[in-house]
Amino acid sequence: MGRRGVAGTVLVHKVAGGAAEKGLSLPEVKAVAQHAADSVRSIGFALSSCVVPAAGTPTFEIGSKEMEYGVGIHGEPGRSRETATSADELAKRMTKELTEELVIKAGDTVTVLINGFGSSPLQELYILNQAVYRELAGLEIQAHRSFVGNYMTSVDMLGASLSIMKMDDNLKKYIDIPCYTPGFTVTGSVDSTAYQKEMIQEKKTEKSVMICKEEWKLIRGDIVSLENLTAMIIVMSEFILSHEVEFCKLDSHAGDGDFGMSVAKGFRQVQQEWDEILVGSQGSIKEFLLACSEVILEHCGGASGPIWGSAFRAAAIQVGDVKEMNLSAFAEMMQAAVKGVQTTGQRSFGRGAVVGDKTLIDALVPCADALCESAKNKDTFINALQKGAKAAVKGAEVTKEIVAKMGRAGVVGERSLGYPDAGAFALGVIFTAIANEMQSI
Repeated sequence: MGRRGVAGTVLVHKVAGGAAEKGLSLPEVKAVAQHAADSVRSIGFALSSCVVPAAGTPTFEIGSKEMEYGVGIHGEPGRSRETATSADELAKRMTKELTEELVIKAGDTVTVLINGFGSSPLQELYILNQAVYRELAGLEIQAHRSFVGNYMTSVDMLGASLSIMKMDDNLKKYIDIPCYTPGFTVTGSVDSTAYQKEMIQEKKTEKSVMICKEEWKLIRGDIVSLENLTAMIIVMSEFILSHEVEFCKLDSHAGDGDFGMSVAKGFRQVQQEWDEILVGSQGSIKEFLLACSEVILEHCGGASGPIWGSAFRAAAIQVGDVKEMNLSAFAEMMQAAVKGVQTTGQRSFGRGAVVGDKTLIDALVPCADALCESAKNKDTFINALQKGAKAAVKGAEVTKEIVAKMGRAGVVGERSLGYPDAGAFALGVIFTAIANEMQSI
């Protein structure tokens, strides 16, 4: 099968222009350009067809969940029709193919060009760029430069291409020469060493594993131990990560659609630092919750960091330096979490959210109140958890009929009707998962 040039030609033209700028003769410029061409490879994928202006119709038909892999420079169909996949998977596949084709190995240096075909948002191109950097880091290949943008487009095609150029001193010299054109700009050298080292370290670091022993789920004598609480957080983390997309889709009806991603980002980091969190807690429930809160505050995206982090922090302070607690103490801890969220809201918006504002408070308050009522009635811990979860689910369900006053849906008003608040819904199903996993003996 023949090869198709894609955006790699942009790097070839840049190198040739740099050589000409330095005053090389025409044959010398040609030799440098040929060396650049021999040192670069490209591969692209399309999620939609381009529409050639003269034709006025798409060049090919493609489904919403399909992609063309190996597309041409003029928007032709690719070498294969496949199921669309993630940026991480595409970066892994394309980087592997190009580095193997160019015989690039650990210790080599490359220049990366992420090229959009015309309709892909720049933000998505940068996501692909980061994914490629991560793959290069894993191979211990140094990135000299990276260029991200729409350099070689097919009118309005959704998709992108990856070009990798294997660098040597000559190519580095010419690629680094400043140039100022409407389509391609280079403004001096860029040192990506620090970033590459960080990415390589990330690849080498073994992730902590959140192993939940079955005995940790057993509540003995209606007393919750640190191990029991650890099991609850593990269940919470796993549930959030496995329902990230679902939470985002729900949030898109009345919010900005990123709730699941924002919360998952923080709990993914909790998973990453799990061993350190457990060691640092030294058997104290307070220290355990504080360690979780610090990670959540820093790594959850958007407002989720301050909200969820403050809930964990307030809960930790309320519990104090204990290794176990009864149902009354647990209920008081949950009430403190409510106050923590409301205090954070007051600092940011002038008042804290209350039930009826269509926020996670609509699920958190009923849950905490149900736990307090169970404690007053001397209920068993498992029954109390079940009642708290049901109250949270019911509270979240009520938010379907509420016009949002605060939070992510506050600006859309009546458009939020008919859908539950994503945060309230999430708490309801998370508490339900925890209640279903815990047992008593």
